[in-house]
Amino acid sequence: RQKKPTIPVKEVSFYTAAPLTSAGILPVMQSLCPDGQRDEFGFLQYSNSTVTQLLERINEVVEESNLFDPDRRGLEEELESLRHHLESMNNDPSSVENHFNSSRGF
Repeated sequence: RQKKPTIPVKEVSFYTAAPLTSAGILPVMQSLCPDGQRDEFGFLQYSNSTVTQLLERINEVVEESNLFDPDRRGLEEELESLRHHLESMNNDPSSVENHFNSSRGF
């Protein structure tokens, strides 16, 4: 048995690539937009897209805020701090809410 050379197929493919839902919300939302141009892999590309800039900005914010720093307080401590802050505002006689509650006509 001999290996035969491949025969190129010159038919147009009926399959169009689409992002999987596991790709995230941005690619899925983009796939619903009109006026996209298909790249060499069949995925839609948009000339006016700002997704790259958005993702870069999100990356900058995450890096600057130290969200994943192991020394950062956990969510439980942050919520407890917020609860104490709200309680102190409620107990403060000069707070805006107490001012309106004590005013007539409100």
